Amino acid sequence: MRRQQLVAVTLVQEDALECTCCLQRYCLDSVGEDAVATMVLDTELYSACPVCGQNVAGDLLDDSYKLRWRRAIRKQLSDTRHTLLMFLSLILSRQTPSTDDVFMKVLTRLQQLYPKKALAELKLLGDNALRYRDAARTE
Repeated sequence: MRRQQLVAVTLVQEDALECTCCLQRYCLDSVGEDAVATMVLDTELYSACPVCGQNVAGDLLDDSYKLRWRRAIRKQLSDTRHTLLMFLSLILSRQTPSTDDVFMKVLTRLQQLYPKKALAELKLLGDNALRYRDAARTE
């Protein structure tokens, strides 16, 4: 007698969305919670979408994408997390005067938001946020 093996096939429907910034399709699971803060410092400004985190191909880099990119950056940088990161960066680079008390309040709050990040990593995130803020303002 021969045994028959039944194979169960499960179809998985992937919920792909269209990014409102770069107009590419992406999976919601692949999006980082904080796209701006995780962007690498040496990337070209428009090469990574701030909404979905995908690399943007050269043929998508038109003026309308750049306008949507600047709007998305301004919106993301307006949250408390990015404001604190930028403020910390300015304090550490001595561009903004601060007391020790203010510095410790900012640092304590950021350590609550990013418990596994060292001070140097937080400064890099702040520098990056400042870079993107300046780019979103100037163009």
